[in-house]
Amino acid sequence: MKLFKLNRLWTLSALLLLLSVPLFSSAGASSGSAKISIGTDQPLGEVSPYIYSSVVRWDLGRGLALPENATREDFYRLAVWVKNLNLSMLRYPGGTVADAFHWKESIGPLEERARGTITGFDKDRHNRITVGLDEFLHFCELAEVEPLIVVNFGNGSPKEAAELVEYLNAPDDGSNPGGGTDWAKQRAGNGHPQPYGVKYFEIGNEIYLFKGRKQSFEPFGHTDIKDYATRLVQFARRMRQIDASIKIGCPVNSPGVVGSSDRAVRTRRPWNKTLFEIAGKEIDFVCPHIYGPGERGKEYQPTVEVFVKKSFAYLEARRRELKEMRKEMRQISGREFEIFITEYNMTPSTQDLLSGLYVAQFLSTCIQGGVHGAMFHNLFAFGNRFAALKFVQGHNLRVPRPAYFALKLLSKHLRGVRLATEVNCPTFTSEYYPDLEVPYLTAIAVRRGENVVLEMINKDIHRDYRTEIEIPGRRFPSEIKVFELNARELKTNNERDLNPQRTTVKLTEKSVSGGGETLTYTFPAHSVTILEF
Repeated sequence: MKLFKLNRLWTLSALLLLLSVPLFSSAGASSGSAKISIGTDQPLGEVSPYIYSSVVRWDLGRGLALPENATREDFYRLAVWVKNLNLSMLRYPGGTVADAFHWKESIGPLEERARGTITGFDKDRHNRITVGLDEFLHFCELAEVEPLIVVNFGNGSPKEAAELVEYLNAPDDGSNPGGGTDWAKQRAGNGHPQPYGVKYFEIGNEIYLFKGRKQSFEPFGHTDIKDYATRLVQFARRMRQIDASIKIGCPVNSPGVVGSSDRAVRTRRPWNKTLFEIAGKEIDFVCPHIYGPGERGKEYQPTVEVFVKKSFAYLEARRRELKEMRKEMRQISGREFEIFITEYNMTPSTQDLLSGLYVAQFLSTCIQGGVHGAMFHNLFAFGNRFAALKFVQGHNLRVPRPAYFALKLLSKHLRGVRLATEVNCPTFTSEYYPDLEVPYLTAIAVRRGENVVLEMINKDIHRDYRTEIEIPGRRFPSEIKVFELNARELKTNNERDLNPQRTTVKLTEKSVSGGGETLTYTFPAHSVTILEF
């Protein structure tokens, strides 16, 4: 794009023009048109605050990306990042390692905790659990979030799980509901006399997996669905004997899919169907994990456009799959369980603007599908494969990535009562999902008090969309607030940035004029935009 030098005669006019266009404009981008209608008289239910959640692992080292000489206080200082995101829930102690995590080894003085008892690929550098139950729950208090605890199903027992509930939730009044060790008294002795009041418990992690590309899950107690469902009932009943108010969740697969654990023992039982038949009465929420869009093999090198379309078509396919899962619940159990997606991320993770758009679209898909919770995996980690915050080891600092900003943008603004939207815009298809027509624009509207908030994701990497917005029966205010996540190119990232306050990809804001019965706004290519009016 040719650049012109402003002269003094038209500087003011040019500046006024700049205030009326989007915060970023893609070089050479063409323009399309669209129309959106928002129905303020058609509420669709409250957006669940648990949509904005994440995962914390049990080790100061690899799981949280803290330096060798880090202390618990260093861990607690990470709470500010969680507060800045306005998250609602954190999952602990992790994914696969949760099924080798014995909670009693995570409490009490650090120097007295057992060494070398965690199996598998995630050994802490101190070879002991450095972020135990009490440290994690104190972190939750600092960050003002609710905890979700993954219970050790693979190498644990119903008795151990019930004692965990007692340690977390029983009053320190001598009642000793489990009848053995007074775990509430133990908790008080460890510095927390009042019950933590943990509500959500997920029984096991991805038990349907038997072998991955790089490891076997046999050491983590993964098993077939009949065995899992039968034992799940035992876990749930034993835990509820201690606290009947808790909610029990469990891993689920895609509708109709036979888990690899069942294929390994040749039972061929569909995971979800068998689970709901055997244990449906004990289930409060289900926990799918969604990582995508994936690749077709090492030899496959998609163009940018092919990969972008595949990514967003993949999420549309998952939206429809969640709808089928709800239907499956109703048909087998006669009711719907809450859906908590307890792990999600983009794979392969690009860590550029596209990953931010993907996270925004993922969360929007969850809102559209009535999902109750979604947990980004994860905020902090060494290796930087998935982390929303890049840890720069030589400088001991964390730099927010585009995914972090996407989560922050939606968590701050997209809360309240969802409103119906009607969007007229072009669509596309992906060679991987040829039967799916995916709109280039995603619109989510919510009512917050007297205001309406509109989120718009433009998934088109080439075109801006000049869009006419209307709210029947309502005029737009004279000033519209605009918040945007974008960059000059889709591949722009923050990987070389060393100042967390001045990143290349970041959130920007401005105001534009309104005042009529309709509002026309141009949403730039590859962007996430929030309008408040």
